[in-house]
Amino acid sequence: MITLILSEIISPPANLPSSDSNNISIPGAVVTQNTTSSTTKSPIPLDPGKTARIYANTQGVITQVTALQSTDGLATVNIGTGIVAKDAEGKPLSSITIKAIPSENLPNTSPGASFSFAGRAYELLPDGATFSPGITISFTAPNAQFGQDFLVKMYDSATDTWLDIPSSINPQTGIITAHISHFCCLALFTETVTPESASANTPLPTQLTPKVIAPAPTAMSTFMGMILWVADLIQKNIIIFAGLIILVIAIFLYGRKRRRDRLMYLF
Repeated sequence: MITLILSEIISPPANLPSSDSNNISIPGAVVTQNTTSSTTKSPIPLDPGKTARIYANTQGVITQVTALQSTDGLATVNIGTGIVAKDAEGKPLSSITIKAIPSENLPNTSPGASFSFAGRAYELLPDGATFSPGITISFTAPNAQFGQDFLVKMYDSATDTWLDIPSSINPQTGIITAHISHFCCLALFTETVTPESASANTPLPTQLTPKVIAPAPTAMSTFMGMILWVADLIQKNIIIFAGLIILVIAIFLYGRKRRRDRLMYLF
């Protein structure tokens, strides 16, 4: 007996996805889709800055010490009492703000400059604030490398240049202190010290002249020295000495004549 098995051909539904193997859904099968993940580097958030209130009288004289540290803790503005602090309009200053400047926003240095950015840059606000006498801002120095010096500079927008600011460094704490009289953009730089510049700044050793020790004076040397001194004195003042000699001879002759006249009068 022959049994016929009829196979039924089922057409795929009309809404079946395209022939892309990754998008075919098979019942009972687990389909893993290959997805490409792209990691986007998030931008560094801008520093919101930190603000401190200033306590001053109506003339702008600071009555309370103020120390404002930056958000990253690497810079501190120090304002002492007795300092006159005013804004750009000449009014007493009410607050100050320090805000870090990202390196990509820092004004470029001049081509061929001997200094490079050391990773510390801040904007001090309000712009145009003045202080008399000046105040200080201190930086925590990065790890110093051999042959490098730290410099504090302020940016002059009028000339588009970085200008040096008087500063000093404490070798024990690594704190760099700069003195400023107005608010502006400040940055810390390093300057490479070349052997040529180091030798140029090093003073030459002083050449010592051999000291000749004179022998102890004797009576004869002292007498001869006096004679030479008198001879030199007469040579330099010959006219004066000649006049003195003539005067002495005239006095001698006059006195002798007086004695002779007296004797003749007696006899």
